[in-house]
Amino acid sequence: MARPIGFEPTTPGIGIRCSIQLSYERLFLCKYTTFAPFCKHHRNIFIIYLKFLRMYGILKCKLSITKGVSALNNIIESLSASDTEAAGAALATHLSSIAPNELFFVCLTGDLGAGKTAFVRGFASVLSPGSRVKSPTYTVVNEYRKGPTPLFHFDLYRLEDSEDGLDSIGFEHYTQSGHCILEWSEFLPSRPEGAVEVRITKRGESSRLIEINY
Repeated sequence: MARPIGFEPTTPGIGIRCSIQLSYERLFLCKYTTFAPFCKHHRNIFIIYLKFLRMYGILKCKLSITKGVSALNNIIESLSASDTEAAGAALATHLSSIAPNELFFVCLTGDLGAGKTAFVRGFASVLSPGSRVKSPTYTVVNEYRKGPTPLFHFDLYRLEDSEDGLDSIGFEHYTQSGHCILEWSEFLPSRPEGAVEVRITKRGESSRLIEINY
C-alpha cells in the first residue's frame, strides 16, 4: 500500500505544502496542485529533486532550516544509468527554478564509463526536450536547440592543448550564448565563477556516487 510522506515549507511566503503518495507505478503530488500522475522515470527525477529542495531547506523533513540558496552540496547514489539520468534532470530542474534567467555552466568529471553522458542526457531532457544526446568525442561540442536557450555539450578529452583548442572552436562565444555542460572538465584551464561541479565516481559495475557542488 502507498505511504504518504508530508513536507512543509521552512520559509514563510513560499506557499508550498504538499503530500506525496508513492506507489509502484504512480506518484501523485497534491494539496495546492492538481493531481498529476508520473511515470516511474519521472517519479525518480521528482524524488531526487525533493532531495535538492531539502538540502536547501525549502522543504523540511527532519532537517534544520538553512538560509539562502547560495551553495549546493549534495551526494546521490545511483544504481543504474536511469538513476544517473534522473540526477541530471533533477539538477537542470533545480537550476531552472532558482535562476531562470541565468546561463548554467556545469563541469563533469569522472573516469571513462562513469556515466557522464547519461547525466547529460537527463540534464538535456529538461533544457532541450527531445534532443538526441551523444558524447561529442570527435566533434568536441554538440548543440541542442529544442529549448528556449541553446544547450552546448562539450567533451574535452581529445583536446591536446586545452586553452588553444578551446579558442579555436570559439569557446567563449558558446559560454555567452547558452547553457554549457562539459565532460572531462578537468582539462579545462579555468572555471568561471558560479560553475556547478559534478563528480561521478564508480563504486561497482552499475553503482555510482554523484557529488554535486557549487
